[in-house]
This record gives sequence, structure tokens and C-alpha cells, in this order.
Amino acid sequence: MHRGNQALAAFIVVGLTIAAKGQTAESDRFREAVVGRLTTLQNVTATCESVVSYLPPVLTVRVDGSEIRVKTGSRTSSNVFRYLGGRALYDSQLSEATKDWVLQEKLPDLLRDIQSYEIDRVEEFVIHPGDRHGVGIINDRAKLPQESVLDLALGLRCYAENEWLTAERVRTGVLSPENGELMLSLKDSRGLYNRWVFDHARPDQMLSYRRESRDGKVALDVACSNFADVGGLSLPRTVERRNFSVFQGKRYIAKRIQISNVRYIIGDRGNVPAAYRIVWDNGSNVKDERVPAQFLIRHGPEPLDDAKIFAAVQRTASSPPHSRGRSVSLWLRWIIGGVPLLVLYCVVVLRRRRRPRTKSSA
Repeated sequence: MHRGNQALAAFIVVGLTIAAKGQTAESDRFREAVVGRLTTLQNVTATCESVVSYLPPVLTVRVDGSEIRVKTGSRTSSNVFRYLGGRALYDSQLSEATKDWVLQEKLPDLLRDIQSYEIDRVEEFVIHPGDRHGVGIINDRAKLPQESVLDLALGLRCYAENEWLTAERVRTGVLSPENGELMLSLKDSRGLYNRWVFDHARPDQMLSYRRESRDGKVALDVACSNFADVGGLSLPRTVERRNFSVFQGKRYIAKRIQISNVRYIIGDRGNVPAAYRIVWDNGSNVKDERVPAQFLIRHGPEPLDDAKIFAAVQRTASSPPHSRGRSVSLWLRWIIGGVPLLVLYCVVVLRRRRRPRTKSSA
């Protein structure tokens, strides 16, 4: 009888081991399918319409004795999102109806906002209400947008992180079942959980994403629906993002962003590195904070690459400055012009040696 019990126990152990190995193999296959999806999305262009709704629990707040109006209402805009192996471009432009409302109410909303993230530099172009021409900034570092949707809905990054997801990082994720589907969980740099839910039968179809706060409650979630087959992937044409907050001990939805009519191009031939240089409109003022230097675009629309900036700074350095009719010595001219030139050269070289916001192939 004793030997029979031992044999039974051994049989159970072997069975459990085989089952565990089978589950591990299935988990590995699922992870690799998610990695394959991420690889396919390394070249993607998407356009869509969005409605952003601000839902504060109060309409005004008091700050230093003054009453300030809280941002409320809805804004409609058209949007473009591009991604290319660590480069990203976000372009948002308010609809004509929303522009008219913003101008009538004298609201501070940007009429247009383009943010372009390259490997070694960042550009942003904005048009404020009442401005004839836009203003631009170029620098070598900036945080990725916090108000974006499509990059989260495609599973390209964690919210509030300044780097893109990589195949290596996805492979470290923990898989677990959730409501009949499979969930991939990763901790971000702050130790907070990011969770992606995929269709169990189609790992290329991401159903939702959420980021949890330290108490385990959902701080932000993204729900995907209305899927279409694009480039071998099942991608959402409708997305909703919700931001949660707490007021007087009660949780509420602080902001809702609804994305509709999303159109994708996978492997877009026009999605090349040059497409991530903003083409500045004629009359735009652009400040390069790396030098620093200020440029007025007189022959636009045109991009500003480092060669043009380098040449412009060099011309400034070689032309004699005038100060109330008095000449300036050569060494002072070199300080005014030569040092920014040297700084720009060093920044460009250093930034090309190290890739920000991505650890390897995003």
C-alpha cells in the first residue's frame, strides 16, 4: 500500500511538471506573438479625430485669494501620429468650430501643437490664439507627451515613461488570465504596474491598457474597440482614454479622450527620418535652446537641420557686432559667436553617441 501511494504521488508530480512545462511553452509563444506585434508597429502612421472632455468636480478654485476658472468643456481636433523605431511625431489641430469657441471665450488652448521626437533632438511648433505665426523650440531633451492616446492604444510605451517599450522588456512581463483573456504586466520606473490585456485567441489584438496607482487603483485606462485588420494586425479604430482623480475622498473621471475613425498605414514608405523634421511656416520664430539662438523663418516653409543652424551660427560669429557705434574686440566676438558654435557641435556629437528614450530597438 505504501509503494502504491508513492507511485501515485510520483505520477501526480510528473503530471504537474508536464502541465507546468506546457503552460510555460504557451506563455512563451504568447509573449513572442506580442513581441512580433511590437516589431510590426515599428513603422506606423495613424490619423484620427478626437474629442477631449474635461470633467472637473468644481468650476472654480481659489489660489492666493483669487478665484480661477477650472478648465471645462470639450475640444474637437484632428490628429496625426507617426512612429519609426524610436522616433515619434504628434500633430494636433483644433477643429474650426472649437477654434471659434476658444477665440470667443478667450481660452488659452493651443490652436495647433506639433511635437517631434528624434533620436538626438526634439522640436515643438505651437500656434497660440491670436497669433499670426507660430513659435518653435528645438532642444536635445524633453518628456514624451502625457496627453497622447494612440501610442498607448498601440502598446508602444507605458504612460508617464520617457522611453519606448522594447522586445526585451516585453519578454520580462508577467502573464496572467483576466476575464478569459491574457494580461501582460510590467512595473515602470516608479514601481507602478502597467497592464495590457490581449485577446486570448489573437495576441495581436490589444483590448485595453491601464496604469495603476500605488494603492492598486486604476489611475488611467485605455479601452480599444471596433477592430480592423491592418498589415496583418488587428488594430482599433475607436479608442477611449480616461484619467481618474480623487476629490473630497471620492474618485471621479477627470478627463475623457475619445478617438474615432482611426486610419493606419503599416510600413509607410513616407514614414522616414526626414519626416520628423518640422517644416516651419514663413514668419515663424524658432528658438534653438541648445545653442541658444533665435531664428526668424524668412524663406519658409522649410525645416531647420543642424547643418543650417551650424552655418547660421557661424555667420553670426564672423559678422562684426555693433554696439552704439563702438567696435568690439576680436576675442569678444569669438565669445559671442564661437562658444555657441562649439556648444552646438558638442551637443550634436554627444547626442548621436547615445540614444535617448529608447534602450535598444524600440
